[in-house]
Amino acid sequence: MVSEFLTEIDGCLHLKQADIEKHPYITEEAQCFLKPGINQKGYWTAKHLLEQIECKAIPIFEALYPDCIAVFAFDNISNHTAFSKDALVASRMNLNPGGKQPVMRNTYFGPNNQLQTMVFPITYHDEKLYGKPKGIKQVLIERENGYLEN
Repeated sequence: MVSEFLTEIDGCLHLKQADIEKHPYITEEAQCFLKPGINQKGYWTAKHLLEQIECKAIPIFEALYPDCIAVFAFDNISNHTAFSKDALVASRMNLNPGGKQPVMRNTYFGPNNQLQTMVFPITYHDEKLYGKPKGIKQVLIERENGYLEN
């Protein structure tokens, strides 16, 4: 498997010889190889992609084009379904509180940017739910009512 970054001007994103001498601390090319499979190096993940962007693509781009802003566009790869552990993803939520759903980060909603927590606070009237993740039903009830029991 090959992951590569292309530019309209230069094609493959890499440092030229003169740039390598000016920036010896930067990796020469943004290209990454991975031999996929269970018995090989595993599979390409969002972690690999982020490492490639942070450690290779951005430093090379900034060295080549110091006065420009990069815009990265990605094809339809499986990393588009990768989210942080606490990302607000409805398909990861249970209908009801608790269970095996992850604890998601807090969010804001409505015209006043009202805080909405994704876990029940210790002040909640049902102490069995303290600290447990809210289900999607509870989240929607809170939004419909326009207030939160925090």
